[in-house]
Amino acid sequence: MSFAKLPAELLSEIAAYCPAEHTAALRSVNKMMSGVMAPAFFSCLPLMLSPEGLQERTRTMLRAVARGKTKTGWGKWAGSIRMTLRGADEPIISWHALVVKREPAARAAQDERNAFLERRRELERKDLPLLRRALKVLPGTRSASFEWDTMDLPHGVIYAILKHLRAAGSNFQELKIALTGQQGGLDKRPDISWPTFDHLRSLTLESPRLPETLAMLASYLCDAGSTRAISRLVIRTTHQGSGHLWEQFVLGHWDRVRELCVSEETLLSNNSQALKHARSLEALQIVPRPPRSVAEGRRWEEQLSDADMAAHGKRFWTALTAGTDQRRIRLKELRVSKLYGGLTDYLLSYEGLEVLIVTNPSGAALPKTIPDSQSPATDASELDDEPENASSKSKSLVEMASVDAFFDQVVAKHASSLRILQVTSPYAGRWSFGRHNAHAIRQLSNLHTLVMSVDVERVERTLKAVADREDDVNAVEHFLGTIGDLPSLRYAALLGTVPLRRQLEHGWDSVVSASYRGQALCAVEVAVEQSAPGQLTHGAVLFAGRNVYCQKTDGTYGVLETLGITSMGPAEVPPWAEM
Repeated sequence: MSFAKLPAELLSEIAAYCPAEHTAALRSVNKMMSGVMAPAFFSCLPLMLSPEGLQERTRTMLRAVARGKTKTGWGKWAGSIRMTLRGADEPIISWHALVVKREPAARAAQDERNAFLERRRELERKDLPLLRRALKVLPGTRSASFEWDTMDLPHGVIYAILKHLRAAGSNFQELKIALTGQQGGLDKRPDISWPTFDHLRSLTLESPRLPETLAMLASYLCDAGSTRAISRLVIRTTHQGSGHLWEQFVLGHWDRVRELCVSEETLLSNNSQALKHARSLEALQIVPRPPRSVAEGRRWEEQLSDADMAAHGKRFWTALTAGTDQRRIRLKELRVSKLYGGLTDYLLSYEGLEVLIVTNPSGAALPKTIPDSQSPATDASELDDEPENASSKSKSLVEMASVDAFFDQVVAKHASSLRILQVTSPYAGRWSFGRHNAHAIRQLSNLHTLVMSVDVERVERTLKAVADREDDVNAVEHFLGTIGDLPSLRYAALLGTVPLRRQLEHGWDSVVSASYRGQALCAVEVAVEQSAPGQLTHGAVLFAGRNVYCQKTDGTYGVLETLGITSMGPAEVPPWAEM
């Protein structure tokens, strides 16, 4: 694998964490391959901070940048800044214990805090001139990313970076703020005077635990007038305390926001139905909330239940569907994790959808991978099955109707406009590719990216692609034949599934053994390699199992690269699936 294929984030990590003794070797490699890897390697300037200020390795890097100026890689290509703040949160000192009760422990803690602040001031006197000199060397900063796991902020250093971003003018258009810490007391609030970013177009706000602190940071940006030109907004946080963020950013900017990425809880726990007035909205992504953790039971008690989420989701999509054609939001891009109630009706209310991604339409929980030693059965049929009842049969009929409506009506409705389609499922069933939806896929004349699942099953201790029961055609071969008929297709991905099996000892959670998961991947790869050479003659790139297949320079169709990732159901697929 060449350096040119490495993602920019990984290259930035290499640069940030490279030990000093390997720096010379790293520079030698860069000199040999500078034309290929240097623009990506040095595209982002990584700044590692602690509550006291710059970390020593960052100081060393900044000295090199300031000394070498435009001769350094960062001086030539760095168009982005990534600031990472790491440090433990210090305990909050009680004012009542310190001033009123005069407790010795509180006074000792305050003395320690004062000493810490004095050390910070001393370091800032040395760090700030160095930081300013290095930042002036950068060619033009287009984006910045702040990741803080503590609210003990080195204000002088951060403000110097903010001033640099302000000086970048129209070049600076993208900002990301992620708070990963556990607490954010008011005594540690980021009370920096934020400058105005007149040309900010994209804003990302993330915090799994500190929505109130995130809202406070957002208010600083609003007060400074930095949100007037925002067209892309990403909000990922829990529903607690997210109401202010929702009202201030989404409802306050719905006449300008064209792209919105929002966590499921934030969207559905607030006034989501008011989003129907955001007629400039063209792209919507709803990020699912993470699985519930037993260790966080008390926190989860305060969250919306699954039933509440489903009810709120149906009301949201029903509200978007209502109204006249002229006033209805017409999304061009939609990325969701499941098929919400009312979503099908909304997608049938207009034409022109270009990107449709549904990573897990049924909403079923992903399977837990268990060691082979914990899976007593050697055959899938020997695994414990959750007892089937009238309710489960009814759900199956409802899901079958949903699948048919999705492919026969929704996909057909937008057949002429769809460029990207991803419909994947972790389990075998009708959401996977088969005879029942192949005709709908063939009608997508402008589709250039397709990602779907294919079922695999256990047959005589081996895994083979499931044949469609009605016509006895191998499902993988059928998929390859279908995409061979798509004139505009450039990329395709075929993901494997696992049987929906539950074990009583795991609380009826879905499980899959580690060996079965690996065998399923191999099954897809074997089926592709047996069929692909004769099917994909027009040179489309295919990702299946763990392999990337394409037309090679010698004219043959085969494996270009083997990736170290799994691809079961809604797992990660190559970045080009989002192109």
